[in-house]
Amino acid sequence: MKVEKLTQIDEQQLDNIMAIWLDSNVEVHHFIAASYWQDAYDEVKLQIKNADIFVAYHVDKIVGFAGLTANYIAGIFVVSEYRNQGIGGCIINELKRRYSDLELDVYQKNESALVFYQHNGFKTVRQSIEAATDELELQMKWQKN
Repeated sequence: MKVEKLTQIDEQQLDNIMAIWLDSNVEVHHFIAASYWQDAYDEVKLQIKNADIFVAYHVDKIVGFAGLTANYIAGIFVVSEYRNQGIGGCIINELKRRYSDLELDVYQKNESALVFYQHNGFKTVRQSIEAATDELELQMKWQKN
């Protein structure tokens, strides 16, 4: 699996990334109305243009990505039919190779993501209720030994 940091994002890549972002959020965050993600689409598209984006390819197709600002992982997203095949692990391993510490927030109800991050050495450091969704979020951190 090839994972690389995009240095420039063309419109087709951006459209693919945004489709993965929206589809993944609606699917895995079934406890939040789909309209929440749809309403955030344009803002996230702007943020992605300014973020560090790491993509995973299957042949020449983007099948997953992570978006970061500094050392904060805004999310790791994988196309549904490619999940549970090690793609998220490849992405997180590339991030851990490049960064000495990483932070993220994950909804407590997103159990598969929570287990994934714990398995990859992230520790919960804080809990809070996200105002926009009224859902419990866990702030997690990972630090290189």
